[in-house]
Amino acid sequence: MRPVLLTTLLLLSFWASSQEKTAAELYDSGVKARGEKKYEQAADLFKQATTLDPSMGKAWYELGWCSNELKKYTDAARSLEKALTLLGDQAKIFFELGYANQFLNNKENAKTNYLRCLEMNKEYSAAYRQMGHLYFEQFSDYKSALTYFNEYVSRAKEEDVSALSWYRKGYCEVEVADYEKAVVSLKRATLIDNKFLKAYNELGYAYYKLNKSAEAIDAYKTAQYIDPENSTAYTGLGDVYRMLTKEPDNAFDQYRKAVELNPKSTNSYYGMAWYFNEKGRYDDAIIQLKKAIEISPNTAQYHTELGYSYYGLKQYYDAISSFDRSLAIRETMLAYYYKGLTLIELKQKSSAQEVYQKLAKINPGQAEKLLTKINAMP
Repeated sequence: MRPVLLTTLLLLSFWASSQEKTAAELYDSGVKARGEKKYEQAADLFKQATTLDPSMGKAWYELGWCSNELKKYTDAARSLEKALTLLGDQAKIFFELGYANQFLNNKENAKTNYLRCLEMNKEYSAAYRQMGHLYFEQFSDYKSALTYFNEYVSRAKEEDVSALSWYRKGYCEVEVADYEKAVVSLKRATLIDNKFLKAYNELGYAYYKLNKSAEAIDAYKTAQYIDPENSTAYTGLGDVYRMLTKEPDNAFDQYRKAVELNPKSTNSYYGMAWYFNEKGRYDDAIIQLKKAIEISPNTAQYHTELGYSYYGLKQYYDAISSFDRSLAIRETMLAYYYKGLTLIELKQKSSAQEVYQKLAKINPGQAEKLLTKINAMP
């Protein structure tokens, strides 16, 4: 019996060795296919390798990597968790796991994974990039996103930074009012992709905030050329004509086109209302402002402008009501100032004085102008 047992053991040993070799061969073939960007084929080979040898951690990692490339994020997360168990903590595994969780909308898990990656390798530039995208897309925390985008571009090779990363960096810089840097980032995005509509719109806005009318007009017109049906560029160009170049008729034409393309373009309704108020066409302004407020009832400036329209029509109680709605949303100089003027017209001196005191806390100069008018009351 002993020779038979020995033979059996030898056969089993040979079989195990053969299986391990086969798994290794499958793994090597998978690596080759991955290098050739044949991700479906590579994933299948890595899957076969893990079936033959479930303890092959590197095959689980590669399977997870390929699954991410194939946008099979649930499969990716499962494979990468297995790789972590078998291989232990590694920066690249945490990165890929974070990537899978990010696209599964498991934002807290993704954040934890990326941070673990960076704890292990502070120079892992792609982790900074993805943290930027994570904070931008899923947390809407543009200040934090900008911090990570800055870390990313300082580490990554210039040719590796995508138009999307430059655009989002620029968008974040606009959000924190760093318009000069935003221009640099957004121009980088358009150099990489000269059809990047959102980048041109954001670039137009950055130039607008810098009072650079010619550059803003050029950016918005480029956006209109790329997509003549995009309302944002028309609204933005309307703002440039209205506020910077002082061409109200041109501004109105842009706003009107914007609402034709997008009936929910509230800023365009507001822009047209401003135009009508400037022309003394208060009833027309009210029509536009009511449209804007119906869509966006919690925007303070729409209520302030509506109050101004009622003030122009001498419908003072309606004006007070609109100013109060505006101030309930956000305290602003204009709402307080025109509410004070309205109370003066209603001969409510003590109420006007109360408004003056509130205005003095946020804009002393404008408050003094109001006080002069109050003191002139009988």
